[in-house]
Amino acid sequence: MFLLWLYNCLLGVNPDMMTIQDKINNILIDFPPENGILFDRLKALVAEPNINESQVYESRSILHCLEETIDDSEGNSNELIPTGWANYDNELGGLSLGEYIIIGGRPGMGKSLVLLDLASRISLQTEVLYFSFDLTSTALMYRIANGFLERPIPLHNPADFKRVQADDLKLLKSYFSALHLSFYDQHIESMTVFYNYCEKMVKEKGVKVIIIDYLQMLSSRRYRNSRVLEIDYISRTLKKIAQELKVCVIASTQLSRSVEMRGGDKKPILSDIRESGGIEQDADKVFFVYRPEYYGLLIDEYNESTLATMELILAKNRFGSITTLKFQVDFVKSKLAPFQEGKTRFEIRKDRKLNLEEEDNPF
Repeated sequence: MFLLWLYNCLLGVNPDMMTIQDKINNILIDFPPENGILFDRLKALVAEPNINESQVYESRSILHCLEETIDDSEGNSNELIPTGWANYDNELGGLSLGEYIIIGGRPGMGKSLVLLDLASRISLQTEVLYFSFDLTSTALMYRIANGFLERPIPLHNPADFKRVQADDLKLLKSYFSALHLSFYDQHIESMTVFYNYCEKMVKEKGVKVIIIDYLQMLSSRRYRNSRVLEIDYISRTLKKIAQELKVCVIASTQLSRSVEMRGGDKKPILSDIRESGGIEQDADKVFFVYRPEYYGLLIDEYNESTLATMELILAKNRFGSITTLKFQVDFVKSKLAPFQEGKTRFEIRKDRKLNLEEEDNPF
């Protein structure tokens, strides 16, 4: 009677016990109830932990972590990807696979220019997937073309290409053919679809860097009644993509209006990130795009002109110290270059464009 009672109890437990039920069924088939072995085997089964092994991971010893890291260092999983910005690469080493980076700024500050300049540099050496939910793929193409050709009158529509000399057009095609850069400019309705598409591109094209412009344009079917929870979920998913797909994820984000209400130089801080505190928690690095000229501050503390200058303020760095990177910017030509003392304009020789493999990147 006891065995029958125990069996009936097990049949009524939650689905996590199904594996134990199956084992008991097999025992009852193999052995008659009067067999004394039955009771002992049932006791052993009931003593098994009620755990779904597919949902629980084993812990790792500190020695295992060290050995795994050493193995990774011998392969390419610890690969650092140069940005092409000398100041960034010298101070921070480059981009790491598995890294989640946020670039924040107020509207019109230059976030898209930073992302696009970074994408064009990185894609000379590795595969980049660029999600643009603010500008079309064609608009992005025009910006990169303008930065490369350095025309006095930027390209804005197909008719403008009729004024481009044949040699320059040939050079532009050669440059574009060297870029491992893919654009995606369509709305994505869920983060599951977004994750699956990223996974597909990583497997099929070997994508190493994923850029999103900008994070708040992504959406999720979850937490529709709470924008804060929705943004938190989106940010966690982006971090998950970086870690699980072993890519570097870089996303821009909007900042709140509290920056404008602040006195002084109005430099952003982490609490200015719009709609969510989860973004700053998830990110490995948080940069802010800052241009003093934007706020009418034309002279810095050293009495130097701030015209056409931009700062990338590293406000959070999970793996190192914080710093500020300074750049020269030209919005007309959609160009960005590390700042050089004594230079107020871009000086890029035409002949450098012919050799796209040189270490000293013209961009």
